[in-house]
Amino acid sequence: MATVTLHPASDKQPARLDVRGDLTIYEASDTRQALLELLAQDPGPWALDLGGLDELDSAGLQLLLSLQKTLVQGAQVIDLSAQARTLVDLLRLESLYPAGAASAGEE
Repeated sequence: MATVTLHPASDKQPARLDVRGDLTIYEASDTRQALLELLAQDPGPWALDLGGLDELDSAGLQLLLSLQKTLVQGAQVIDLSAQARTLVDLLRLESLYPAGAASAGEE
């Protein structure tokens, strides 16, 4: 099962959304509900960290793309960790997640 945790923003870092575990068709509905609850918090700019993601299928990817669309419509910025950037590049989704955004969560 996927767990999503929103870590509050600090002075220099955006709020960080950690996604851990499996994000597949089996977890998509529960994860969607958890994301909707987090979106209601309106933390400002977000950083997406997929470093703890074990498995992802097309349903999980669709959920992440829906999150991006929702944040963009609300004029929110979403930043990507190195792992998330690799996934975006692999799937050729650069137009949805511009490479000009600074990478968050890199260690």
